[in-house]
Amino acid sequence: DLVVSASENAREPCEFSDLVIAVECGGSDTTSGLASNPVTGRFADRFIDEGGTIILSEPAEFMGAEHILAQRAIDPEDGNRIYDMVRWFEEEAKRNGVDMRGTNPTPDNIEGGLTTLEEKSLGAIAKGGSRPIVEVVEYSETPTKKGLVIMNTPSAACESMTGLLGGGSHMIIFSTGRGNAIGAPISPTIKITGNPYTASTMKENIDVDVSAIISGGQTFESAAEQLWSEMLKVSHGKITRCEVLKEDQLSISRFGPSV
Repeated sequence: DLVVSASENAREPCEFSDLVIAVECGGSDTTSGLASNPVTGRFADRFIDEGGTIILSEPAEFMGAEHILAQRAIDPEDGNRIYDMVRWFEEEAKRNGVDMRGTNPTPDNIEGGLTTLEEKSLGAIAKGGSRPIVEVVEYSETPTKKGLVIMNTPSAACESMTGLLGGGSHMIIFSTGRGNAIGAPISPTIKITGNPYTASTMKENIDVDVSAIISGGQTFESAAEQLWSEMLKVSHGKITRCEVLKEDQLSISRFGPSV
């Protein structure tokens, strides 16, 4: 019934201020922090400057760089909440016998060239851009302010994106290095990579290829413009690779919070 009802809706013009876009990453490697995440961050800054809202999630992946985000919070209480969220994930993992600092980067990350937890975290927060943080919300909570918002979600990409959907994200920009094919079933998911190998071997999964940055054949500015152009096309109805391949998943933990 919902699908039938939704099919009767006609597209209407809207402002950037009406839109919420989430930024996500998965399968991170060296190129994530050097190319696709910084490009996504430049996109995020521009979108916020145009009046839109960007959601940055996965606080467990802020570990080692959380102070940078906390200092950008307009409200000091939000800065403290960022510290608290990161601390909670670390303590929850320890209660279950897992040392998050000892298990990050993951073997997959290390194989992709990442060397330290801090390197991974600095790359992860890069996709949020450089604008002040206006609000911190809980899992699946809808932002009430325009600008850069932090959402408290698990690190698992699918579970994180489920929360982003619940929070009202109209679109997700998903940065991947070594490759991650999943998308969201409601919000169009734009896959961007800066890894030449991934762009070649998973080209059917990638919407935006900025791997020329690595070879010096593309600037960050032109790559960000490329991503911006793709966002506009998807906003006007272009379907993403995830939609074409039906790579859409939802994940809600049934036994308690996951880390």
